[in-house]
Amino acid sequence: MTSPTLDPMAGHAAVRPNGTPRGRLWAALELLVAAALVVGANVYDFVPVTETPWLVLIGWLSLRRRGLDWSSVGLSSSASRARRPTCRASVLSSAT
Repeated sequence: MTSPTLDPMAGHAAVRPNGTPRGRLWAALELLVAAALVVGANVYDFVPVTETPWLVLIGWLSLRRRGLDWSSVGLSSSASRARRPTCRASVLSSAT
């Protein structure tokens, strides 16, 4: 299992690669499932909907298995979250 370490430059937990055979096997399995999903959706029409939600699910499960969250791959909510309702209200009021 990978061990998250604090990255002083990024300010969040960074992933240190796991070189164990079990970790490599899991990574290969995740890659194989994702590749089969993309090929199945685009070439053989095996997946009834687009593959994007399934790839997000695979990514989320992979992060959970490693004990990480979305911020460790660079996704986080913005600091201006409190301003969003105000911006939304001003856009809606100017549209009418």
